[in-house]
This record gives sequence, C-alpha cells and structure tokens, in this order.
Amino acid sequence: MKIIRPVSAIYYIAGVLALALILSLSTGCLPGQYPAASPVGSENLPYTGNYTPGEIPRICENATETANASLAAIVAIPPEKRTFDNTFVAFDRIMTDYADATFTPSLRGYVFPDPVIANEGMEAEESTTIFSDSVYSRKDLYEVLKSQVPRNTDESRLYNVTIQEFEHNGLMLPQEELMRSLA
Repeated sequence: MKIIRPVSAIYYIAGVLALALILSLSTGCLPGQYPAASPVGSENLPYTGNYTPGEIPRICENATETANASLAAIVAIPPEKRTFDNTFVAFDRIMTDYADATFTPSLRGYVFPDPVIANEGMEAEESTTIFSDSVYSRKDLYEVLKSQVPRNTDESRLYNVTIQEFEHNGLMLPQEELMRSLA
C-alpha cells in the first residue's frame, strides 16, 4: 500500500504566495506596470486595469441587463422554432459573456489596493452570485432547455451539466414540492 504524505506547509504557503503574485500581476494591481508587456494597440481595448469609483457596479449592471434580455428572448422563442442552437448554445454563450464581463471587476475585490474599488469588486462578486442563482432557478428557462435534444456527445455533455445545475436548485420537483422546499 502506497503511503500518501501530506504536503509540507512550506510548499502550501509558497503556492499561495505564487498564486497571489500571479493574480496581482495579471490584474494590474501592483505598482510599476510593464508597458513592454502590453500588446500593441492595447490602448484601444475596453479594459485598462484601472477602474474609477462607480465603474464596477455600472459594468455589472449592464452585463445583468444584457443577460436578462437575452434569456427572455430564449424563453420567448415559440416551441416549434426552438433548436439546440437557439436555446442551449445561446444560453451557454449568454452565461459565458456574462461571466467574461463580470469576472475581472469581481476579482478586484480580492486584489485591488484602493479600498473603494476593492469594496465594489466584492459587491460585484456577490451580485454575480445572486444573478447566477436566479438564472438557474428559473422554471421557464429550465423547461425550454430541458425540452431540447442534444445531437452529439459534446452537446450531451453541455446538456447534462446545464440541466444538472438547474436540478440542483430543485427544478426537477413538481411545483408543489418545489414551493414547500423553498418555504
């Protein structure tokens, strides 16, 4: 029988410090930026790494509004016109776009030196968690997605992982049982 040895505390601490350094460097939170490492034309990118007070909540609110409108559009598709592409693939893209828009601002809550921006980042993380929970608790969206049939193994995996997330929130239960469990 092979003996598994616990990881030494020094390796654990070194790993945590390395991760913190990598995150700090990659998010632009340490003083002394490295302009030589910036891609050519990076001044045209929408993300600069420096947020002003009020910018993070605005970014997250816009992402939430856009995602909600797009999710409503999926639910509004007439049943006979629903396809895996305009439901599941669209849902996956909406949630990915939302995560892409909100992840970096949320990360600021952990690594940004300005306490105002850091607080906005923490609030952004909380609001994105609430949004995600609300999406995966929508019975109308669950029913639209559940009615689709995957065409291949990749789509089957997407289907299973997505439906499992909804069902983790109890959406496979009959309405009466769901209401009782939420009370």
